[in-house]
Amino acid sequence: FSYPQGTITVDAKSLGSEVEISIADNGIGMSQERMQTLFSIDRRMSLEGTNREKGAGLALIMCKEFMENNGGRIVVDSMPNRGTTFRLTLKAA
Repeated sequence: FSYPQGTITVDAKSLGSEVEISIADNGIGMSQERMQTLFSIDRRMSLEGTNREKGAGLALIMCKEFMENNGGRIVVDSMPNRGTTFRLTLKAA
């Protein structure tokens, strides 16, 4: 959901016993209401992207479950028209 010629930044950093991977874009962003439904299978909301693409929302639900099943977590920060950042935190090897 990033604009053509937009920027996507991937970063990783050590947090002692954990590693955090962040993926940030400068795309369309999301409202607080939308973010509250991102990981709920019973409250999925489709959102149209910058190129009229649509998402079903299932991939994020699967990612969250995968992260939690492996002792990690996923959080999202976003603002409409400012972009979105996903942070994935896992135990360090």
